Amino acid sequence: MKKYGERKTGLIIFIVGLVIGVLIARIFKGFYWNELDLLNLSYFNLIVNMEIDYKLLRSYVLWKNFRNYFIIWGLSFTKIGITSIGLVLIFYGFKAGFLITVLIMGYKLKGISLLIGYTFPQFL
Repeated sequence: MKKYGERKTGLIIFIVGLVIGVLIARIFKGFYWNELDLLNLSYFNLIVNMEIDYKLLRSYVLWKNFRNYFIIWGLSFTKIGITSIGLVLIFYGFKAGFLITVLIMGYKLKGISLLIGYTFPQFL
């Protein structure tokens, strides 16, 4: 039996979540497609014209990211650490696969540019 390192195993688990997200987005499109209100032009115009409190936004984003980091770090000392890391990787893979699929189904080629320019920097 071939042994994989931690990075390859994590990447495989992430890709499994990604594939599950793509499949769920394609299979259950009829349940959510007509209910999506975020894919219209008025939503993007609302974002452009919105007043943003940047200090509050920065502290919210930093706390949200560090909170998740500290939870996983704390769980890594327990027996459920590997399981929780695997579940987090599957969850993020599912989110990425679902989002990519919905944007490409909704915007076709523009969906890819929307991912690169609008959504991808949010994950950094």
